[in-house]
Amino acid sequence: MKDVTDDLAPDLTQFLADQGVKPVVAATTLRKMLIVTVDLFYTGAAQSSGGEETRVEGAVGATTPKLAVATLHCKCFYKQAAQQGAFVARLIEQASKLEGVVGTVVCGDMNLDSPWPDKTSAEVQQASVGAAEFGCFPTAEGEGVTPIVNTNVTDFSTTVTKSGLQMVTPPTNFTTLKMRTKFQAQAGKIGAVAMGHKDQLVLPMDMHVTDVIVAGRDEADPSLSPTAANNTNMSLLQPSRMWPGDHFAVVAAVDIQLSKYVAKQRKSAAAAFFDAVLVAVGASKAR
Repeated sequence: MKDVTDDLAPDLTQFLADQGVKPVVAATTLRKMLIVTVDLFYTGAAQSSGGEETRVEGAVGATTPKLAVATLHCKCFYKQAAQQGAFVARLIEQASKLEGVVGTVVCGDMNLDSPWPDKTSAEVQQASVGAAEFGCFPTAEGEGVTPIVNTNVTDFSTTVTKSGLQMVTPPTNFTTLKMRTKFQAQAGKIGAVAMGHKDQLVLPMDMHVTDVIVAGRDEADPSLSPTAANNTNMSLLQPSRMWPGDHFAVVAAVDIQLSKYVAKQRKSAAAAFFDAVLVAVGASKAR
């Protein structure tokens, strides 16, 4: 594994500046960014007779194919979510140009803001969350319920998908769900619900996602079965005795196709061969 954060930071810094992202948002996001490349065919290390570590690599070329993984903990971009989506797309584009990289994955806390309409009471918030489709943001509007304002998530996801990328977690799903209590020492906000689509995996379209799990509760608990009366979104409040974190875990199984990489390696090898032939012919003519 190799840390390549510093290799990409200058370009990404300039990109955010060109997008007009607020300096404090850009600086915090970049400071918490980590980008690494990982050899896909590294199967361990063995000590040779000389005491040196030897690597076992795949047989698809001289350069071991690598996966670039970027982990983000973004400062909230608020209404600049489209620029944030463009930033993620730029990161994937630039990381994919690194030597040997066959694909790039961006993961982490995007910190997308999903506010309630002004003056929505805690009671209406709770009722709206409980009435919504399981795992999804409230969208219904009527007596005692209201939809959440999800414009920022929509802007982010639209920009990402238009860039030829895919989001593992649909923008209709939330990945955080918390409720203020009296222990927050803000009496006027007791019972208020904060929910957001924050945790995300962004991948190129040619990576096939075979399975996705958004974890945050105990499936073995009979009170949380699909037929249980209390099995609503309000049963997912974080943290809980079953889930001590304040974000759900987003896990995906991804099939990475190496056919493009193999073709590229073969093309490079063929080009190198013909270059060598031309050099040899040129040297022969010179003699």
